Amino acid sequence: MKYVFELIYVVVLLAASWRVYQKMGRRGWEGIIPGYNLYTLFGILYGTPMRFLMLLIPVYGIVVLVRYNVELAHRFNRSTGFGVGMAFVPPVFYAILGFGSAQYLDGSYAVPGEDSISQFLDKIGGPIQTVEGDYSSQDDTQL
Repeated sequence: MKYVFELIYVVVLLAASWRVYQKMGRRGWEGIIPGYNLYTLFGILYGTPMRFLMLLIPVYGIVVLVRYNVELAHRFNRSTGFGVGMAFVPPVFYAILGFGSAQYLDGSYAVPGEDSISQFLDKIGGPIQTVEGDYSSQDDTQL
């Protein structure tokens, strides 16, 4: 019975991560490769992907974990509390983010996937909505 819950935990987290990365305009598989997903996410959030190595510092790694989840939540126009929830209960909050109506602040990059996994996830949670318009003049200080 224990393994069933672990399997559900992993499957939900992988599917939700796939969708979150698609909403950010990345390929879904980038969200499920351990290590590479953090490298990619830190590159998106902070501009320098090598910053993810700070997660390896024993106590400071927890602070970094919470900070990058809060930053990711803010990029989807969610609250700081939502970001803290993403850090400590990832399957629930990533599923809300990935399968919910949340859009990445620069949604012009979000493209529905063409592969079979993306098509299956579209059947479960609906297709990813794209935002039309020019975001080149968007003020980055609001992020």
